[in-house]
Amino acid sequence: MKKEILKNRPGFTLMEVMVSVSIFTIVVTVGIGALLMVNNAYQKAQSDRQAVDSLTYTLESMSRRIRTAREWGPGVSYNSGATGSFQIIDQDGVAVNYLLSGTKISIEDPVGSQPYDMTSDSVSISGLSFLP
Repeated sequence: MKKEILKNRPGFTLMEVMVSVSIFTIVVTVGIGALLMVNNAYQKAQSDRQAVDSLTYTLESMSRRIRTAREWGPGVSYNSGATGSFQIIDQDGVAVNYLLSGTKISIEDPVGSQPYDMTSDSVSISGLSFLP
């Protein structure tokens, strides 16, 4: 009689609990892996977007200033190598000198201090041409 009472008790066996915990662990592991992969893809997309935004801003700024310039500087000097420059006199009469040095576009401050980079470190310029 005692054996019949134990068989009819509700509950789970140890094997059923172990199988369900194992399945749960596998599902959680796969889910976390997928979440990390999506997060890495998002971070890369954000980095790429920031680089494109930086370059777009730089080129738009240059384009606007060149379009509204009073005159072109005394001779355009652009070398096909890693350096080159382009000078304009902007609408306010300020001489602006754009430089390509290495992989960065820089602008020379009108006051005459050192040039500062217009592009971020995540942007690498491999070629730039100034056409009239």
